[in-house]
Amino acid sequence: MTAWNLMGLYSDNLGKYLRLPSGCGEQNLAKFSPIIYILRYLTITEQLMRDTEIRALGFLQIGYQQQLLFSHDDGSFSGYGKKDPEGNTWLTAFVLKSFARARPYIFIDERVLTRGYKWLLHHQNSTTGHFQNVGKLFNNNIKGGVSGTVSLTAYITASLLETNNTLLDRMIEKALKFLRSVYEDENDPYTISLLFYTFSMSGDQTASSYLKNLLMSLAIKGEGTVHWKAHGETESSVPEAGDIEMTSYVLLGFLMDPSPGNLGSAFTIVHWLISQINAYGGHGVGAAGSGLYLERSRGDEGRRDITVTSPGGEKFNFLVHPENRLILHQEMIPETTGTVNVEIKGFGCVFVQFVVKYNIETEKQEKKFRLQISAKCHREKDLQIDFTIKSVGTGNETALMSILDVTLISSHFPEETSLEKLLHLPFVDKYEVVESHLIIYLSHVSAVGVSGSFILEKSFEVENVRPGKVKIYEYYEPDRFATDVYTDTCVREFGNKYRSKLKVTVNQTEIARVVKSSPYSSRQT
Repeated sequence: MTAWNLMGLYSDNLGKYLRLPSGCGEQNLAKFSPIIYILRYLTITEQLMRDTEIRALGFLQIGYQQQLLFSHDDGSFSGYGKKDPEGNTWLTAFVLKSFARARPYIFIDERVLTRGYKWLLHHQNSTTGHFQNVGKLFNNNIKGGVSGTVSLTAYITASLLETNNTLLDRMIEKALKFLRSVYEDENDPYTISLLFYTFSMSGDQTASSYLKNLLMSLAIKGEGTVHWKAHGETESSVPEAGDIEMTSYVLLGFLMDPSPGNLGSAFTIVHWLISQINAYGGHGVGAAGSGLYLERSRGDEGRRDITVTSPGGEKFNFLVHPENRLILHQEMIPETTGTVNVEIKGFGCVFVQFVVKYNIETEKQEKKFRLQISAKCHREKDLQIDFTIKSVGTGNETALMSILDVTLISSHFPEETSLEKLLHLPFVDKYEVVESHLIIYLSHVSAVGVSGSFILEKSFEVENVRPGKVKIYEYYEPDRFATDVYTDTCVREFGNKYRSKLKVTVNQTEIARVVKSSPYSSRQT
């Protein structure tokens, strides 16, 4: 059980929430941007500790340098940089917004921003003011990037407004003129949320008021919570990334006018967003909205006494005050079943979360994907791993950016030549060896299916080798996944024929150290 200030969970788990360097241009930026909002909040509230600042700035600098690897000579950005035929309008706008926001904390080359602005201007219609959808985007849930001129123009306009660059006023005004001509005809919930945020930030009260009323008619109201679904209400009770992103845009729109009424409405939205945060933090745009809410409502300086009573009657006491409000207060409740009572006294806001963790026996699971793994003996002691993956679900939907995560069994390491051959497959973009995992980045997985193979070389003999788990999941929707396992089949086929006279026991830490030193730790075409 934990009691915490909302941004405290983000900042206290900074190392787990931001992992750099890794991933493509979209993934890198998705991890880069939340740190900016955390730093902003901690700086404004004068709660930024020196060790946190050093750590966060280091992450930002690494993220900035890696993002430049995905740039094009014309100033645009894409998921895999010059490997892609052209830049992407949505991602370029996201990069420019994030870099402009990062300028107070790290060095940002102004030439990078200028080239990016010029590229966007080149893709803005000089007559209507809308932006053209150019390039490939992997995230299906980023609706502004993959569906419709209105949503794309709204997203780019909001991004340009966030840069606070007066040199962009003419480009922004032309885009706003286009959006004013179409917003009353819009019926897509996600696009409406983006339009509301954009017009709220631009100060257009007529448009923002209209969209606010429309959004409230579409709101899904719970017990003290309000949220929105990107595709409207469905039978599924599990929110998707698009729902969290959309709800966060509505929250940001409310906070552009920090009146008491809007702050009250914003709290019910924040309440829902909190329920979607896991034990290690939340979501990118959610961090922006939550941080801004706490800035606007920072009059909360009181003392809060929390008493938690376990099912067995054991009491746990927490005291939250201005000096420790960013610290996570945690206790382990011994019972796993029964009623837990929470009593809070004092003035202010505190968030209480219960986290249940458990282990289950690894088994084959399928959700969104169908995964088949087979291992056969290669050269009498190495393993050839064959995989076949299909996207399953409604229709012939193709899953975009997906990750194949292979847990390496003891004493086995990927053969570099076989990994290089993987890069020749049209659906494989990149691979990394991270600690005891082989990570393969897939650009798409169709309903027809994709197949490939690679070799794991055995370096030495280890007794009682446990099976290795393989997981395929959508990067932006990790709840959509499938798992399978593989074993060392050479042990069954050849027994002790090639077993070394020296029996070796190796722990996972040693394997991680060896693999980290591998010359092929990260490769892409």
